[in-house]
Amino acid sequence: MKQIFLFFLICMPVIIVTGCSSVEDEPVSPISIVQVYDNPLQPTELPDSIAMLAVSGANDFAFKLSALLAENAGYGNLIVSPFSVWLPLAALSNATDEANKGVLMDALGMSGMGDYINRATAHMLYDLTNDDTLMITNALFVDYNKMPQHDFAQAYMDYYRGTVMKVDFASPDAVDAVNQWGYENTNGLVEKMVNHP
Repeated sequence: MKQIFLFFLICMPVIIVTGCSSVEDEPVSPISIVQVYDNPLQPTELPDSIAMLAVSGANDFAFKLSALLAENAGYGNLIVSPFSVWLPLAALSNATDEANKGVLMDALGMSGMGDYINRATAHMLYDLTNDDTLMITNALFVDYNKMPQHDFAQAYMDYYRGTVMKVDFASPDAVDAVNQWGYENTNGLVEKMVNHP
């Protein structure tokens, strides 16, 4: 790989209560993989108008976010990957209730996409990664006694190349285990994603 791009989403128990259901499994300390998307994404069939709408919306989001961050940074040096902000929010659209989904879709630049957002995202991921110069890996770290609802976890795995992992956040080894995952999935380029409390 010439470049590595990492995006991760860490969910603490308080954050993931909405849209989660309890599981009976015994905790596996400190981290265990629940689901892994290990097959390459395939190009999805999308109407050209939908594909263009998705790319345009994601680009608009990127420019707006970059402008806001640059303004707040005083127009100093700024390093940001807007796609790594856009991608987890797009994934979370699958767990957002109808009352708030429209607001999220507007913020993402995806108004009018409807149920096409997952297929459009998979299409973008395929286009970005199909020549092996860029790797995008996603993970959802969930407290071991909670799990996302099955439909969300399946969409995350199928369309966002996501891994869902159960973590015992009470374990002193949890931070090291999450950092080890990041290290391994960036070929050692990111040594520490999270710090010990």
